[in-house]
Amino acid sequence: DVLVKKISSLDEKKWHIHMHLMDVHDCRAVNNIWVLLKRLRFFPKWLLEKINGNIKHRFLYVSAMMDVDTNLAKLFKELKKKNIMKDILILITADHASCYAESPRGKLEVQDRTHYEDLDIPLIMSNVSSVPKEGTMCDSMDITATFLNALRVKTNSNYKGINIFKKKKGFVISE
Repeated sequence: DVLVKKISSLDEKKWHIHMHLMDVHDCRAVNNIWVLLKRLRFFPKWLLEKINGNIKHRFLYVSAMMDVDTNLAKLFKELKKKNIMKDILILITADHASCYAESPRGKLEVQDRTHYEDLDIPLIMSNVSSVPKEGTMCDSMDITATFLNALRVKTNSNYKGINIFKKKKGFVISE
């Protein structure tokens, strides 16, 4: 709510937002009772989807994602109400945000310890008509190159990131 209020108070027309959702999958770390109580509002919807077989994830994970979605909806609604949504480039990335964290550590050799959630990370961009080249992989440097290109900022020729709308890349450089 504080972020929505701050953003909606800005008078400049042309600007951008880059939101990086950090460790949403680490939903078991509910150390604030008010956060947990707030997320209980999602329990009936989660339970219905679980009973119907439409979802396999645990409640704490799904409710963390639903809470993020609800807060993004508030922001987007406010931007549309102020009629500035079309003037803003929004980039949303996430850190392991599409899967429940289930580490293969200890089960595999070190070179095979890539988590499936490391390979399926959401990227959402507003006001961009291009789509990524089919079958391309990207890393954080490619996200930056893509975002800078959308902002019409030139990168140095030594920069290793590749705009995912321009070229297909079959590998990632991982942390």
